[in-house]
Amino acid sequence: MVAQPHPAQLPMKYQANGLPERPNGAQLRKLREHLKMTQSEFGALVFADARCVSLWERNVRNMRRDTWELLLIRTGADRLGADFFAEYE
Repeated sequence: MVAQPHPAQLPMKYQANGLPERPNGAQLRKLREHLKMTQSEFGALVFADARCVSLWERNVRNMRRDTWELLLIRTGADRLGADFFAEYE
């Protein structure tokens, strides 16, 4: 069996608007802290619990693409632009 690379080691993919296709943990944490939300509050936006947010932020699990899209819409983070997320690639 071939070992799969850890998700955090995969190259970032981007949408046409320059935002990441899926965020990494550092990008999620930066967004959550920018919004001044707890992990519970942040997770509630996308019907997830604090434990799930913690797993995403630690790159243990990847956020699904549809969950990321919902989070962008519900927080307005798509208006922050690609530069907001670029530092944490």
